Amino acid sequence: MVVEERVTPAPFKFAKIHPQLLEEGKSLEMLLRGEVVNFMVQVLASGGETNLHSHSGSEEIWLVLSGQATFYTTGDEIAGVMNKNEALYVPANAPYWFESTSDENLVMLRIGAKVSTEDKRTDHTPRNFPLSTEPGGRIPPVYKEGVFFGD
Repeated sequence: MVVEERVTPAPFKFAKIHPQLLEEGKSLEMLLRGEVVNFMVQVLASGGETNLHSHSGSEEIWLVLSGQATFYTTGDEIAGVMNKNEALYVPANAPYWFESTSDENLVMLRIGAKVSTEDKRTDHTPRNFPLSTEPGGRIPPVYKEGVFFGD
């Protein structure tokens, strides 16, 4: 595999969307972070977000690159079902959770922007992700050996 060396002059930042795919679990990778905007990629083999929650000081756009995501709001009402190249805007303070609803890995981009200096996550239901007995909590994802999104 040929690796391209990129030189990006300050204050610019460069990121490549190339996460490793999963056998099971969920992975997150922060790609870029600025003072107001952040950009991450998330991969889910199955399951989904931990619980119904909201962010008081940030807005988000979720863009599906592969698979299908179903987003829910209060009362498990469907807020949106997104397939490849479809996106959902989540305003600040809007409660949501999501899950992968296809057999292939769900690969999504999350673009977040601060709308307030105080960005607090509020859990509206208990977090229900599988826990590890190790300090730090979550059971780590199981990666597909040598298989990456975009290959």
